[in-house]
Amino acid sequence: MAPVAGCRGLPAELRPGPGGDRVVRADRAHRPRPRHRSVSRAPAGGRAIPHRSARAAEPVPHAFADGAVHDDQPLDPGPAHHARGWMSARRPRPVRKPVARTPVWVAPAAIVAGLAVLVAAFFLIRWYVTPLPQPPLSSGSNAAVVSSITSLPTSEFDAVGQGTANNLIKPISGAALKGPNGKPEVFYYGAEFCPYCAAQRWPLVIALSRFGTFSGLQTTSSSSSDVFPNTPTLTFRNATYSSQYLELRAVETTDRDRNPLQSPSASEQQLVDSYDPAGTIPFIDIANRYAISGAMYSPDTVGGMSWQAVADALKDPNSTQARAIIGSANLITAAICKATGDQPGTVCGGTTIQDLEKKLG
Repeated sequence: MAPVAGCRGLPAELRPGPGGDRVVRADRAHRPRPRHRSVSRAPAGGRAIPHRSARAAEPVPHAFADGAVHDDQPLDPGPAHHARGWMSARRPRPVRKPVARTPVWVAPAAIVAGLAVLVAAFFLIRWYVTPLPQPPLSSGSNAAVVSSITSLPTSEFDAVGQGTANNLIKPISGAALKGPNGKPEVFYYGAEFCPYCAAQRWPLVIALSRFGTFSGLQTTSSSSSDVFPNTPTLTFRNATYSSQYLELRAVETTDRDRNPLQSPSASEQQLVDSYDPAGTIPFIDIANRYAISGAMYSPDTVGGMSWQAVADALKDPNSTQARAIIGSANLITAAICKATGDQPGTVCGGTTIQDLEKKLG
């Protein structure tokens, strides 16, 4: 029989003899099931075969079935790291150290601190942007402001027209409202703290001054803690009004610090309840022909200005203040003219007022 070259496997299948092990072919990836070795018997008529004790199988690291397998060569059926993985699986996991928990009071304390910062920031910004209240005017300065705004020329009113004023005048129906002397009455209901009342007094004073004269008008400003704080204005608190054509009844319910001042009569309160159910101030009733609730322009128009600065701005028909305030005064004038039967003609007969009367209905 020819010798086998190299380590190549046998070309033909070898059948095991009696008592021998099966031989694994080189092209087989599997290994035969181990077989119990027994002591070989001597063939009949021959010499005895010496017995060789089986040696213990020793694993060969990283051994794989990659060729012919020889007799008595143990083969590890898997990679050498299997045992290492098995040992790793049995290795006890390290015990985690307990982590200290955040105290329960930390979250509420953080929320409270955050709110405190927000509140402080709000008051700081409010203090920074709030205009300071104007110092009280002397009697001479106060009179100069009143004189300036109550003696504007007709050309000023005609140049402005309605301007930028919002027409908030609404027709109402009811018994004619007349004053103690039987003339058509203008009823004003407001408060000194109110910034919208502060804005509306400027055009109301200007419009009424075209039909009569004031005395006792004083300057003041709205509340420093309300919206549009410290809006410069006038007050009807101690004012009196005289006119050949109409009468004025004004109620200032509180001062700029919300202290009570004046109260409406029962009939006046009934007017408020009937024509101003929402309780909006200022409220103006013009002889039960027209009613106005709220301001006809934004109080911010005169925000941060002095009384004299407002009076000076009204002399320029192109100024923001003149277009808002004089425009509102023209609308109020047109409503009063409707209540007085267009008297006096020098005020009500002009083209500007006649055109605005048509808008009122």
